[in-house]
Amino acid sequence: MFGLIVGPGISEFVGLTQSGTKYPPCDETQGSRRRSGSTKSPHCAIVPFFDDEQGGHDLFGDFSDQIGIVCLVFVAAGGRFRGVESGHGIIIRLTKLSDTSVIVHWMTEEAGLIKTVAKGARHPKSAFAGRVDLFIEAEFQWSRSSKSELHGLREVVVEDYRDSLRKSYRDSSMAAYFGQLLELVLELDHPEPEMFDLLKRGLGYLGESGADRRAMTFFENEVVRLLGLGKGGRARILQSYGRLPTSREHCLKLLL
Repeated sequence: MFGLIVGPGISEFVGLTQSGTKYPPCDETQGSRRRSGSTKSPHCAIVPFFDDEQGGHDLFGDFSDQIGIVCLVFVAAGGRFRGVESGHGIIIRLTKLSDTSVIVHWMTEEAGLIKTVAKGARHPKSAFAGRVDLFIEAEFQWSRSSKSELHGLREVVVEDYRDSLRKSYRDSSMAAYFGQLLELVLELDHPEPEMFDLLKRGLGYLGESGADRRAMTFFENEVVRLLGLGKGGRARILQSYGRLPTSREHCLKLLL
């Protein structure tokens, strides 16, 4: 069963199974039926999208005959319903969260820098196996958290694995520096489509031509320009942010 959560104070409409049975109220022990922002609600119901146990009947097909009207609910008991969002992004960093889960750091076209949790991604049979790795470009689905900067990762469809970057330690180190520089100068959850395009072009250059000093200098100059800081590249970043990623010096040593 998949559906929306509907809280009290909105309407008397509740989700029904195909047999007409109402879903029971949710309490604090039924966290699986809650969404972020709705934990204050003493009761809730689930409006089904489709029931996979009943052959995948959807709300706009067989279900519409029973319900008669589709209700789109976005406010419940003082909290906002947060649905699944779609994104297009590049993975710039991976951080271990637990023995089975990782934090996936994305540079996205729509939302800038975001962090998502891929639950179970470290398990060999995970649905994320082979789909969550550095520098992968993908379409993905995620659910926004209202309580932290760590959002839920739901699905990943890979567009470009960028295997060539992982064949060279020097190239992958430079690619990692590009991502770390963006994390230094950008805020989370702030759209930066031009920065996304710069990163995509930079990784493309590394994959085709390999890392060199010119690529580093160009990337830094473009970051400064897009930030509206004028010219100066490395020196301007140091002046404005007080530091550069420590990986920069390591990259320069690899270029010798």
